[in-house]
Amino acid sequence: MTDVAPTDIEIYVNKLNRDDAEAWLTTVFGTLQPQKKRKGMPKSAFPYVAQWHDTTFHLMIFEQVVPGYTSLWFDTTALPWPDDQACALAAADFFKKPARITAGSWATGSDPDAWIEIMPDGQSREIIWKE
Repeated sequence: MTDVAPTDIEIYVNKLNRDDAEAWLTTVFGTLQPQKKRKGMPKSAFPYVAQWHDTTFHLMIFEQVVPGYTSLWFDTTALPWPDDQACALAAADFFKKPARITAGSWATGSDPDAWIEIMPDGQSREIIWKE
C-alpha cells in the first residue's frame, strides 16, 4: 500500500479557548481574517483565512470539538510545520498544554481511536482516545 501525502494539518489542544488560539495563530501568521460561517456550521466552529509566505489558506478553530479539546485545522501543509506532530509540538510548547494528533492517516482500516499525545516538554506517547 502506498502512503498518501497529507493535504492538511489538524491538532487538538487540551482546554484551549478561541481567544488564546487566535493569539498564537496571530504570532505565527501575522493576521487572521475571520470568515463568515457557512450554513450548518456548528456555533463553536470559527473559520479564518491566513497566509504563510505565498500561500493563502483556510483554517478553523473548533472549540470543544470533543469534550475538553479544541481542534485547530489548517487546509494546507504549506505551513511552518511539516506535519501534524510538529504543529502539535509547537502548540503544546506555546500553550503549556497537551496536544493530540491522530496516530495515522484517516485511511480505511486504521484504528480511529489511536492517537499520539504530545506534552509541553516534548514527550509523546500513543494513546487510545475514546470520547
